Amino acid sequence: TYFRTHPQILQTKKGFTRELHFFDTAWNGLMKEAKERLHLKNANDKNCFILEKYMTLFRTEQVLLANSTTPLFTFEKTPTYFTNPMIPQRMKQVVPWSKMILILRNPVDRLYSQYKMTIKDVYDLRDYSLEDMVQHELLAMKYQFHMTTAPLLLGEQETLAVYNGTAVAISHSPPPVPMDHAIPPHGWTNKDKSLGKKSDYGPLGNHILVRRGLYAVQLKWWLQHFTLNKNLLVLNYEDLKANTQQVYERILQFSGIPISTSEVNTTKLVRADDRKHFRPLQNATRRYLQEFFAPYNKELEPLLGPEWSVDKLGW
Repeated sequence: TYFRTHPQILQTKKGFTRELHFFDTAWNGLMKEAKERLHLKNANDKNCFILEKYMTLFRTEQVLLANSTTPLFTFEKTPTYFTNPMIPQRMKQVVPWSKMILILRNPVDRLYSQYKMTIKDVYDLRDYSLEDMVQHELLAMKYQFHMTTAPLLLGEQETLAVYNGTAVAISHSPPPVPMDHAIPPHGWTNKDKSLGKKSDYGPLGNHILVRRGLYAVQLKWWLQHFTLNKNLLVLNYEDLKANTQQVYERILQFSGIPISTSEVNTTKLVRADDRKHFRPLQNATRRYLQEFFAPYNKELEPLLGPEWSVDKLGW
């Protein structure tokens, strides 16, 4: 949102508030068009075709009207790119000069925020508790994808709300989660693809809350194609929240974009939660989720450096 006022940054035609999903949702259709309609066989020809399609999503008329040599930059945000192991290679093929900015938030807080957004936006899910959704996904992670050996949040014998139409009782005492519960990706049923697979076609199976918080697993995909602090910048959400202007300028410097003289209102929270006290996160559920994410959080320091140690993060 702060980039909207920068004179050298092109918006997408959808605006900064909408996700493009170009390199995930649109990708297969574009590759099919390149192969079957245009009969492109050479990889470079396909990449040029896809790049041309990508640029049509931005307000490039600004370039034509400006008639200036001032460099312009494109910007988009699609958080689900981070959860797909195919995206880093695709981006390196089509826009190898691009730079990525990743903002990591405490995975428990991120999960809770996504839950509140989901029940706000999806009417059919408003009767389900956070525990319902987490339990449903954990069942798939444990028995379908073999990603964890952790005990379930609501116990092994609980009947899920998705099957009986009522919410799970809010009073529960989840079991402790051992630190060694996480199964490495090479042991998953579908390997890396398990992170983004739907549990089923039911109402809860469409939503991935827990797996999106396995940051270390996803970072390893990106670090195979991008170099930390060269073309991949990883930021802490708490730093962005506490020092918005400073982090904004850091992103511009990292991206090679001149710092604009336009004033940015960093005191106004963008998409602030207007229902903070609605369905508060239970302490028992928070404790369970903290223990569940602990082994993944511990891997961040070796990948990103000492400032991402568990002690400093407090996650």
